[in-house]
Amino acid sequence: MEAKEFLKRYASGARNFSGIELSGASLFNTKLSFINLSFADLSGADLRGGDLFGADLQSTNFRDANLAGVNLSRANLRGAKLYGADLRGANLRNARFVGIFYDPSTQFPDGFCPPAPPA
Repeated sequence: MEAKEFLKRYASGARNFSGIELSGASLFNTKLSFINLSFADLSGADLRGGDLFGADLQSTNFRDANLAGVNLSRANLRGAKLYGADLRGANLRNARFVGIFYDPSTQFPDGFCPPAPPA
């Protein structure tokens, strides 16, 4: 699905986008509170400055995505793939980070200590 169609559906009230393919999408400064993007592909997407408050992001692929400054408070990131993602300046308050996957190129906010990735 193209980003434009996705945003149109969200604006019309849709919230369940589980498994959607949005790799490389430009979603800069987009408010997507309480959205279900579980198992979605957002690899390489630009979400800078956006709002994902309370979002279901379980097992979402954020490989090389730009999440700098994104509000992820109360988001469920269980099992999310954050390899190479940029989360600098993101609000991670009360976000669920159980079983996340990341590597040395993943950039977390200053002072954030991520849980050890699953073996």
